[in-house]
Amino acid sequence: MNAPSVASLTGGIERVCRTTSGAVGIERAVAGRLQAAIGFDAWCALTLDPATLLPTGGFHEEGVPHERLPRLVEIEARGDDALAFPSLARSRSPVTTLSQATDGRPECSRHYREVLSPSGLGHELRVLFGTAGAVWGALVLFRESCARDFSQSQAELVAVSTVGVATAIRRELVLNEVAEGGDADGPGLLVLDATLAPVSATSGALRWLAEIDDDVDARTGLPHAVMIIGHRAMAATSGPARGRIRTRPGRWLSVHA
Repeated sequence: MNAPSVASLTGGIERVCRTTSGAVGIERAVAGRLQAAIGFDAWCALTLDPATLLPTGGFHEEGVPHERLPRLVEIEARGDDALAFPSLARSRSPVTTLSQATDGRPECSRHYREVLSPSGLGHELRVLFGTAGAVWGALVLFRESCARDFSQSQAELVAVSTVGVATAIRRELVLNEVAEGGDADGPGLLVLDATLAPVSATSGALRWLAEIDDDVDARTGLPHAVMIIGHRAMAATSGPARGRIRTRPGRWLSVHA
């Protein structure tokens, strides 16, 4: 694969950021450009709450196998594994590979041992989209175990070419929020059992769930962003878990579990 120039890749990404609507839509378009440029076998996109760094939505159809996704969500909710978003946000570089995060020992990572390796995925690269100290989204790229790892030059290419993506995501969120009129509806109540499967839900909760811009867990039918907060609550030793989730019309939902 011939590596594109920094200028051509950056220009292509800037164009899709100008012409694509929706935060998740922008990330999907950027992933397409990166896939053509550096190549990878699977990927997922996430929007993040800048205040908590918890996912607020995303696209997972091209990521890890669906049967392994719930375990990945559970591990991510703990926030203590290699490549956890809070630790990446403190890094100097917006792009980090699993090899870098584990000093060349990916088997030290829980999500590598329990999700990636059993799925035939051996290499991972994460890129955060941040601006002015706030992180708005991320792409997670995977290569199969038999493929070459992401090189340092490829990581640098991704970092340089995606500098403007965070501004585009934030622009979409702000424009949606300005465009959204009227009074917000009241709160909703969702009751889950010990496995995080729904037991009951008010009509308000069902409406909010339908507006979350995220793929859903196959077992529970709940958005992955909601599942992560549920796992946080299950693991908490004191107090409730809290997070914010963005809806398609542009509202922030405050979630307490």
